Amino acid sequence: MPPRPVTDTRLMTDADLVICIQGSGDLRFFGELYRRYFRRLFDYCRQWANDADTAGDLAQTAFVKAIEKIDTLRSPQTFMAWLFRIARNESLNQLAVRNNRRYQDLEQCLHLPDAPMDVEALRAREDREWALHQSLATLPDESRNLLTLK
Repeated sequence: MPPRPVTDTRLMTDADLVICIQGSGDLRFFGELYRRYFRRLFDYCRQWANDADTAGDLAQTAFVKAIEKIDTLRSPQTFMAWLFRIARNESLNQLAVRNNRRYQDLEQCLHLPDAPMDVEALRAREDREWALHQSLATLPDESRNLLTLK
C-alpha cells in the first residue's frame, strides 16, 4: 500500500516514513524518524552505558545501522521496535568488548610465579566455567542480560 501523500513529515506515520525511505532513499524522511526517536533511544542506551558519551555513541551507531539496513525492514510499522533491537544489540556488543578488554587487562597485570600449575584444578575450573556458560545460554535473553551485566 503506497504511503499517503503528505508534505509535512511530522504528520506522517513511522510506517509511511520508512516506506518513503525504502522507495526513494530520501534521508529527509529518516531525519524525521531521528527527531522522533533519538532522545528515547539515547535514554535506552544510557541504561547500558557507563556515561552519556557512550550512550550517545550507541544511539548514533544504532541509527547509522538502521539507515544502512532500512531496506531489510519487512514490516515498516515495526520500525521503533526494530531500531531499539539494533540499539540493544549494539549495547550488548559494546559491553562484551568492554568486559573482554577488562578480562585481558587483568590477565596482563597478573604476575604469576613460575611455580608448577595444578593442571587438575585448572581443568576443573574450566569445566565449571563451561557449564556456567552453557547454563546461561539456556536462559531467556532478559534473564541472561541481568545476570551478565553485573
